Amino acid sequence: MPGTEPCKQGHFVAILEGREVLSSAEALHTHIVCSTGMCGQLLFNDLAIGKKEYIVGYGIDGYAGMETICATLILPAAAKKGVILPANLSNVFVSPDHIGTDLILAQLSIPFYYQERYSFKWIALFPGEFNDQMCHGKNVLAVSKSYIPQHCGNILLKNIPERLSRFETYTLVHGIGLDAFHVPDYSKQVSYCTFIVWRSNVYIGTTGVSSFYSKNYVNECVFAHL
Repeated sequence: MPGTEPCKQGHFVAILEGREVLSSAEALHTHIVCSTGMCGQLLFNDLAIGKKEYIVGYGIDGYAGMETICATLILPAAAKKGVILPANLSNVFVSPDHIGTDLILAQLSIPFYYQERYSFKWIALFPGEFNDQMCHGKNVLAVSKSYIPQHCGNILLKNIPERLSRFETYTLVHGIGLDAFHVPDYSKQVSYCTFIVWRSNVYIGTTGVSSFYSKNYVNECVFAHL
């Protein structure tokens, strides 16, 4: 993610045998990412390519172990040389139908992996296009944090103090983990989406704490399109 500091924040890439990420002790090799760039290459050797299956995981906080993996890549034993393998990435998405006057229902997905310490996920809303200052929590408009044991579903951001303006651009950032004060650690960002509010939605809702829903509906508000 732009603006992050991989070495300082303990970004790492690990490879494990099989199709599941279990724990740090199961990793065959682990590399700490010390590059300051946003892309690069790492070499894993002493593998039985073509005979065993492997899974590669990218994590953003090596000090916490495998609980912070936000992208995975499976290397099947039958994989053909030269064929590009698809990665399973963390993602956050906002449908135009789920943008209200002061609320957003975001769709969230993360790779299926063993998670425990960082079950707390959060989304934060910022004005404008994505920029590297967002990893410091600059100009955040609203935040919603939830305990999410599942690896996909919806997360609701309610009661945005400054109502969303039509035709304005916003960025929604998804991250994991809280700091010592139990607020989002903005340096642990894993995905984002930028969107424009093209139309107005009127909603009827109730107040309450932010919640996580495992299905694509909300039981606290009703959207009506104008």
